[in-house]
Amino acid sequence: MKRLLFILLLSGIFCSAAAQELTYEQLQSFQSKKEYKNLKITSYTASDGQTYSIGDQLTLGHKYKFLNKTIKGWGGAYPVNVFNMEGKTAIIKKFKIKGSPKKGLRICVPFKSKAFIAKMSFGMAITDLDKAITIGEVISKGVTEFNNTDSYDNGASTETIEDVTNTPLQYGELAYFNLEGCEGGNYTSYTASNGAKFIVGESNVVLGHTFENKYEYTNAKTEYAGNQGVVTSIYVNPKSKNKVVEMEFAINNGKTVVRVKSVEDAIANSEIYLH
Repeated sequence: MKRLLFILLLSGIFCSAAAQELTYEQLQSFQSKKEYKNLKITSYTASDGQTYSIGDQLTLGHKYKFLNKTIKGWGGAYPVNVFNMEGKTAIIKKFKIKGSPKKGLRICVPFKSKAFIAKMSFGMAITDLDKAITIGEVISKGVTEFNNTDSYDNGASTETIEDVTNTPLQYGELAYFNLEGCEGGNYTSYTASNGAKFIVGESNVVLGHTFENKYEYTNAKTEYAGNQGVVTSIYVNPKSKNKVVEMEFAINNGKTVVRVKSVEDAIANSEIYLH
């Protein structure tokens, strides 16, 4: 009897060890697959500081860069873009660690949602939860609604979602929500889709670390990762059909100018963030 109790006790210990609460910092610290291949992740504290657990409800935002491109269902695969998913909810089914320690690890979140027809509801997943939150594809848990009074911090400005979307812009200011209608040219500030406000001559931008050989959306050398500098210009090409916000900021005490060819994509790719 005592031996049986001892075995049951050990089983409980090993079960609890396999089920783990993981954090973004821990994810970035893994050096080999052996460290995480047997983990059964029940909750994850993302880069926005919020904890997400299996069974939690996510709210989908306005972009689908990190939502898988097709839904596997009866009769084949269906493109995601046939659905209007903004504001729709999804229930977390599990957490999967994807990528590699060498090139970078990310959290993939398979989910289920009532927003989709039954035969098209299989295979849905957020392929990178942290980046999806960064660009507003998944609304941070710190924001309970799209137009509420909670601050969408995420290392950005302290303006609320309501402030960003409802407050009239001053001359020379630009924001993601009115980007398509802008005339192009130089601007004094830009409020990104995640609420981060970049101001010329004021905001400090930091170059993020990358596991690739080069940055995709900035012209900086990877050896400059971690350096920061003040925004020197914000620009939209007036001749471009697809409006993209470009930016420059100076690092190394102003000696090196870093050009960002797409602020939104650079944020989503963790290449830049506000200090």
